[in-house]
Amino acid sequence: MDSIDPAATAWLLASTALVLLMTPGLAIFYGGMVRTTGVLNMIMMSFIAIPL
Repeated sequence: MDSIDPAATAWLLASTALVLLMTPGLAIFYGGMVRTTGVLNMIMMSFIAIPL
């Protein structure tokens, strides 16, 4: 079995953090594309998609 590459592990953690930081911005973007009554629903759907 090969050893774990520290550079690959660091890149994986950094890219995961960037995706998690991108989610609120994407939720606000999607929230701006719907009617006023559906903004909260769209934002919550974006945040619920994180653990999936």
